[in-house]
Amino acid sequence: MAQFIEKDFQPYMYTNGDNKRKFIMERTQELCGRKFVDDAFMVVDIGDVLKKHKEWLSELPRITPFYAVKCMPYDPLLSVLASLGCGFDCASLGEINRVLRLGVSPSRIVLSHTQKQRSHLSYASKCNVDLMTFDDTTELLKIKEVCPEARLLLRLSVFDKTAHIIFGHKFGCLHNNVHTLLEFAKKHRLNVTGIHFHIGSGSQDPDIFERALKCARDVFDIGMRLGFSMTILDIGGGFPARHTFKLFAGSVRKGIDSYFPPDSGVTIIAEPGRFYVQSAATLVANIIGIKSGRRLDTNTETYNDSTEMSDILKTDVPLNYDYMYFVNDGLFTSFLANVFEFPITLPKTYKEVNVDEMEYESVVVGQTVAEQDVIVKDCMLPQLKVGDWIVFEDMGAYTTCLSTEFNGFDRPFFFYAVPENVWSYIHPLLVQCREQMTDTKAASNQTPNTGKHIVDISTTEILQSVYSLQAF
Repeated sequence: MAQFIEKDFQPYMYTNGDNKRKFIMERTQELCGRKFVDDAFMVVDIGDVLKKHKEWLSELPRITPFYAVKCMPYDPLLSVLASLGCGFDCASLGEINRVLRLGVSPSRIVLSHTQKQRSHLSYASKCNVDLMTFDDTTELLKIKEVCPEARLLLRLSVFDKTAHIIFGHKFGCLHNNVHTLLEFAKKHRLNVTGIHFHIGSGSQDPDIFERALKCARDVFDIGMRLGFSMTILDIGGGFPARHTFKLFAGSVRKGIDSYFPPDSGVTIIAEPGRFYVQSAATLVANIIGIKSGRRLDTNTETYNDSTEMSDILKTDVPLNYDYMYFVNDGLFTSFLANVFEFPITLPKTYKEVNVDEMEYESVVVGQTVAEQDVIVKDCMLPQLKVGDWIVFEDMGAYTTCLSTEFNGFDRPFFFYAVPENVWSYIHPLLVQCREQMTDTKAASNQTPNTGKHIVDISTTEILQSVYSLQAF
């Protein structure tokens, strides 16, 4: 993991005309120049994040983004997002502390987990983080006991059968239970101020937002009839990172204009994660081993007489391939999202190859001893050798933040790339964040100083600089 706070931290800067391929090839050549330095690394393009923020403001100008910290929770990224005026979606004491120690105001945090530990509620209360979600009476009783002044958002269940991950089963209140739950909150004199929902992750249906917003409007009206001051709508996350974002944004705009128009007096926030960071990060891994030329012959291979062929075929590793490449990353470091069936981009080589060079049926596997540690089961690659590098793009969302220490392997280290024309705006903020973190390091187990907040640098100045940027 990148040590952002180290005294000698310096990002790499690029200008118009530079490109990611050139940058990565320079870094691999730099590493190859050092004997046996072949660790995997991640390139994070801050310029890409800035462009995503500009796109958000253009497509969803009425909605304040509260970045989902869990998605990519590293300090350089969080500092830049804070400077742009983003809020933060936190789920735990640890995430709250990570954001507050950068000097972010507690008013820019929503504690979005609906089932929280008492100690985490107590910590949030001491830090003046008072906006949080609930979906059950037991959570309301905990909140009444620990932080009765909190501003509460009722989370609704949303079921989208097209989503890769449906959140409506584990989280949220069913529509037919809303009235009873709100009456319970009123009975206990709790402060319900709005509604929260999440469409799920990886939805293929842009219209799900409009339907969810209609439901949220119904629940808003129920809350208002019960006497609650309903002023906040949190539409959660689930925004795609690539081309379909505009379709989803269109559905959101249509829904909020219909059910929560500007004169409604409702503040609207959202919790994007993947949208902001997926395309910003590129993983570069080294080939550490190769197996070649496997074609399974079921008539000659040795296996127990009692073993059915169907049992042999039950494997995460393909039975036939031209080359199997072992790389120094894997399922237990940057690719755990494979388990959740999120599509992984196919690897690229970024090396100079002849147009007519043959490609071979290849398998890319991770470095651990686990049989299940398979990254890509089937792809076409040119013939590579030990020490070559392969590249995975779109690796910013839910990658290294899910990593384990299985087999003792470390996460890849990070290079941060910053557009040269915005560095003069970003650098003072990063210095201030470093000072803030140094001040609080000795008191890391205590409540952060919530009275001292970073001064937001000019979002307008940064975004004007981004307009002229070409794709990195």
